[in-house]
Amino acid sequence: MINYKELAARVKAARKDKVRKSIGCGNCLLLDISAAGRATYFARFVTKDRKQKKLKLGAYEELTLKEAHAKAMDFYNGEKEKEQATIKETEIGLVNPLFKDFIKQWLDAKEKAVGDARFSNLRSLCKHLSDLGDMRLRDIKPQHLIAALNKPSLSAGAMYRAACCFNQAMKYAKYNGYIDNNPCEYITNRSEGFFKKPKTTHLLSVEASFLRENFFGKLENISIQFKIILLYILLSGARLNEALNLRWSWIDFDNEVITIPAEYMKMRREHKIPISPQIKLVLEAYRHLYGVKGEFVFFYIKDLTRPIPRGGLQEQVRVCCKGLTNIHGLRATMRSWMAANDVKDKVAELCLAHVKDSLVEQAYQRYDMLEERREALNRWGAFVLGQISPDFNKALSFAMHNSLAEEA
Repeated sequence: MINYKELAARVKAARKDKVRKSIGCGNCLLLDISAAGRATYFARFVTKDRKQKKLKLGAYEELTLKEAHAKAMDFYNGEKEKEQATIKETEIGLVNPLFKDFIKQWLDAKEKAVGDARFSNLRSLCKHLSDLGDMRLRDIKPQHLIAALNKPSLSAGAMYRAACCFNQAMKYAKYNGYIDNNPCEYITNRSEGFFKKPKTTHLLSVEASFLRENFFGKLENISIQFKIILLYILLSGARLNEALNLRWSWIDFDNEVITIPAEYMKMRREHKIPISPQIKLVLEAYRHLYGVKGEFVFFYIKDLTRPIPRGGLQEQVRVCCKGLTNIHGLRATMRSWMAANDVKDKVAELCLAHVKDSLVEQAYQRYDMLEERREALNRWGAFVLGQISPDFNKALSFAMHNSLAEEA
């Protein structure tokens, strides 16, 4: 360690030479001398990842070497304590992470394992758990989960689904060694749980024979774009997410079939929809009216890499058909019509992408009844187009007229 007499001699020499120089004074103390002769004490700390931190302590003339050493050691000891605390925090985080860090890790894992629609749903449910974000995973108890979810802004169904989502994540935590058991495991238990599954009620759906009055007639003021999309959903029996995610690459007009990949289906099974003449008419009308602007059929005009957001379409139907039906209820309308018109149960269920077979039956029974479903959808399509209101008919006619004008 340098003494004051030696330091004074080196400072005098540096000032005489008029060169910039840094003198190590021992431990973590440095004296920087500028070319102009200004001498300043600095404390230096090097972290474990080789990053350097410096703190200006004062001018050479204002501090004695002993005072500068004391200040430098105070700085060094403070930085050392911070580093040790960070290391300890990191070690704790590896075995008992903050909930917000863990849930991000879980969502990253789920994104690779589930389809876009399911992942979007899980991400939305996790937002309801944000109050738990700064808690350690092992510290979360049932009372914390209840306090996080039991809010007036959440419906009973949303609370139940968010609690189920939490328990799914905690299973992942258990399998990966973060926790030994989940204290909230029974919080959604049917008999004893705090968050209970709401009773199932029948879907709002309109009877097929009243489609003109109670569905088409109520939606006359919505956009032509929404009218054509709703016609496609009604004619195909597709769920809303399956319909809005429709890609041109899934449509084979030559073989008259739409193939939806498994990752976009609720049950994670590939599904084929026969293209009836009515479905073909609707798709061609939409293509001629709006063109092909990317991979999505029903593209979002503000971002061609995304489909139309579901919220706008749902809200239009909810407001216009309040108390009568909703978009998902159109599947019930189609299924009820098929039951009343002698369509075989197996065929009707496959039209809706429902699978009731046991695992053994699914392993052996590979026939998809595509032609039988094509006939059923042809009959259903003919009935639906006979029910559309003049305004919906005008929307289709307008689209097809534009198509004929372009071809001419």
